[in-house]
Amino acid sequence: IGGSGWTFKMTAKGYIIRENHFENKDSITCITGLTDGSILLGGLRDSTRRMLVKFDSNGRKVWERIHDNPESTVLKSIQPVSNSGYLGYLTSPGREMLVYYGLNGDEQHHVPIPHNLKISSYLMDVRGNLMIQMTAGGNMILIKNTGSDL
Repeated sequence: IGGSGWTFKMTAKGYIIRENHFENKDSITCITGLTDGSILLGGLRDSTRRMLVKFDSNGRKVWERIHDNPESTVLKSIQPVSNSGYLGYLTSPGREMLVYYGLNGDEQHHVPIPHNLKISSYLMDVRGNLMIQMTAGGNMILIKNTGSDL
């Protein structure tokens, strides 16, 4: 569970077994658990920069990446892309975009979504096929690619 400047893990009975503290002005916007027990956490640092952090299964920080944020985007969700990296969904007042992150959290590729489209959901399968459901003017659009290229 995460919030402003703090995350914790608890047992099924509600006992806190681990917690991580961040800087006071950090806001956590998404958390994703990975199959190996590690955790990806996205958020904002001082409302001006995006952060992406990975913790191992024991709660130790593996890496932390801070990215410039000129468009005031917010990382809404992130998910693994096979074994090659992570796909993030970002929103901002002006547009939405998908960002491909390498395994170390570095941004590698941005895919801006045209202004009149809104992503409803996206899904990536184990083979790297990406399906994106979008809406525009009351219509639903489904896009599917094959492979891991965005």
